[in-house]
Amino acid sequence: MTYAMACNLVPANQKLVQKKQDAEAKAKAHELKLQALHECDLGEYDQAIKIFDQALQLDTNNEVIQAERDEAARKAQAKTLK
Repeated sequence: MTYAMACNLVPANQKLVQKKQDAEAKAKAHELKLQALHECDLGEYDQAIKIFDQALQLDTNNEVIQAERDEAARKAQAKTLK
């Protein structure tokens, strides 16, 4: 039986539904983090910050994404000062 089938059998089990939603949000946040890191590699720090912010909306307590966002902000500021 798949996870989706189990959720359909027990729709009242909100913990299962919530876990699925949390896992999907974390997966999307990870995808966005990778996209933002690519933007950083291209030197597009402002765009990367926007994408990191989207990722943090999905995974608010992710310290790695927050640290990467902070680093992108520092690089964007340094680029502006040049």
